[in-house]
Amino acid sequence: MDKDLAGYKTNLYQGFLKHTHQLYQKDLVKLNQEKLWYEQLKSSGEELKKIHEQIGEIYTTMEHDKNDAQVKISNADFFLKRIELAGKYPSSWGTCLIVIVIFSAPVYLIYSISDNSKYYTEKRNHDHDLVFNKYKEFKKLYTLHFKERYNKDVEFTELYEDPPFNKIKKAAPMYLKTADLTDKVIKNGL
Repeated sequence: MDKDLAGYKTNLYQGFLKHTHQLYQKDLVKLNQEKLWYEQLKSSGEELKKIHEQIGEIYTTMEHDKNDAQVKISNADFFLKRIELAGKYPSSWGTCLIVIVIFSAPVYLIYSISDNSKYYTEKRNHDHDLVFNKYKEFKKLYTLHFKERYNKDVEFTELYEDPPFNKIKKAAPMYLKTADLTDKVIKNGL
């Protein structure tokens, strides 16, 4: 894989050189034409000197860019490119397959164990007992707290028949009609 990566780096650098040359080529052609024009006119050396300086600056910039690109390309690790190149090698496929199997095993185990298995049955029973026992402890502490702090006997009110799971609601109390109450008061007296 290192050979492939070295080849990629070389191609990348060559592409950069080609692009850099094309980028500065227009400016160099223009400056060389101006230089020829000034030479044909036999004008002062000041304009020619200025053009030579500009051409020198462009070559210096190009050289600096080439060196900078060479350093950056050679020092980069190209992590994503390594991953892409790894697809060519069977050993990398095998390694990926092993990693996928290792991380998929817990998912398989979770979905392969039936809800009616011994584990889940015992777990449900244990959870049920745990919740029920903690609820009984809470009720005792609730009553004890009111007894110690306020000196009152208070019991925790239940709205459901199966506390603490609260699946079966207690039936609403039956209320007597006003006529029944007055009849009862008349018969028994106040």
